[in-house]
Amino acid sequence: MDSDSVLQLGIALMSLVFGVQLLRGKWLMLIAGYNTMSEEKRQRVNGKALGKALGVFLLYVAVLCVLPVWFSVINDFFGWLIILPTLFLLVYTNISSRFKK
Repeated sequence: MDSDSVLQLGIALMSLVFGVQLLRGKWLMLIAGYNTMSEEKRQRVNGKALGKALGVFLLYVAVLCVLPVWFSVINDFFGWLIILPTLFLLVYTNISSRFKK
């Protein structure tokens, strides 16, 4: 196994652990912006729903990091497979009322 595969598997493992913890409603302090909000602003945000959305995204990233190890054709589309879901997640979490209290 070459060093790129080890790096991909390491990133996949970290994404898996962080994603599972965010799905459980833990480790919300890892969400950029959420950890620096004042307590007043945090009361207006549904942190558990935000954690679940980001947790699902991180599980997707974990799977996406493992796939190129076995299927090299994924490397051609890897950028798009990360950028488009990231943009969707950004827009969805900022527009949807599900993430507001």
